Amino acid sequence: MSTTLANDRPANHQTERRPLCDGDWLLDAIRESLFSLRPESQGLGEVLTWHFSLPGGMNRARLGASIGLVLGLPTPLVVGLTTLAQAVHEASLLIDDVNDRSLKRRGQATAWTKFGEDRATLSGIRLLTSAQRLCIALTDKFKLRLTVSETLSHAVERALDGQAAEITQTPSDWDQYDWIAARKTGALMALPVMLVASAAGTPAVQEQRWQQQVETIGLIYQLADDIRDGEFTHFGWKVELPTPQQRIDILAGGLRTELEASVDPVSGILLDLLDELLS
Repeated sequence: MSTTLANDRPANHQTERRPLCDGDWLLDAIRESLFSLRPESQGLGEVLTWHFSLPGGMNRARLGASIGLVLGLPTPLVVGLTTLAQAVHEASLLIDDVNDRSLKRRGQATAWTKFGEDRATLSGIRLLTSAQRLCIALTDKFKLRLTVSETLSHAVERALDGQAAEITQTPSDWDQYDWIAARKTGALMALPVMLVASAAGTPAVQEQRWQQQVETIGLIYQLADDIRDGEFTHFGWKVELPTPQQRIDILAGGLRTELEASVDPVSGILLDLLDELLS
């Protein structure tokens, strides 16, 4: 399957808004697929059952499903690819909560505070291996398997690099902050988009454009999250102008202009995600 999307804007063009997927049947299918990745062993299965009991907004799954359907992928493949991305995200949260010593996640106790650091960390690693197994089971087409596996591995590697950088160093300027956030948050936010785009045979130039756009949304999300958590007061450097909120406004304004100038249907979905994030 090959997808060709135009980017030349006609006169008086206005990007069509496309709401993120909220279909109960599709999200239920993704949740069911996600729950199926739990191991049978009680030691780790119990941890994942607890962690999955409040799945959050599933924005990554909704994003991937919305774009996958727009690109014409078969629904079972869309469910599998978005489950893969959501599983990697959930694994990162399990490990991230241990690293950050977070006590609450989605309104309940974090897995490590209930089951201990070792079981929470092992459950995150186990979920990553389950995601890799799902990657192999998605299709019998070798080329697609290889593409999905490479996309998954690259995103996980970037996220781990960002997480390691956050643990070992405090940002000394905005460039360093952006480098960490683009990997720690942006890589996994872009993962579902890259999975469905690569499966649909999207041209590499378009894939890279979408990746940059979604990673910008990830950076905005990280800035807003750090503002809420008061993280900027803990940095060892004096936060320079623009302020964190001003950076959100600048990044969001620039991205909105870019998306509104595009004629590809994915731009409407990303606009909806951006509006939802800023609301």
